[in-house]
Amino acid sequence: KPRKINTFQIGNSIYAGVHSDGSADSFTIVNITDPSSPSQVSVLDPTVNSLFTMTDAAYTVIDGSTYAISISQNDDRVLIINVSNPSLPSLVTYVTDGTTYPGLGTPLDITT
Repeated sequence: KPRKINTFQIGNSIYAGVHSDGSADSFTIVNITDPSSPSQVSVLDPTVNSLFTMTDAAYTVIDGSTYAISISQNDDRVLIINVSNPSLPSLVTYVTDGTTYPGLGTPLDITT
């Protein structure tokens, strides 16, 4: 089920990043440039990409590339997903609460 939807823009196209949880946590990108005809562009497979239950997200541009910065409240994680090519999003990395990042326990929201 969709948990969080945020929008971002690449060139002249506008996309919705849909973070879902449930039996198959996923990250789906939908092109909403034409609101009367949205189209699914891609789905990041959670079994391959360690997506976990994403509870919030924000988007930012770093050195010309667009990233989804997502949090997982249940798994105490922050995930960084490159969405510069909406047809081929990729998990860059994630960090987990613990010795190296001791302040990530149960993150509730994120802003950029």
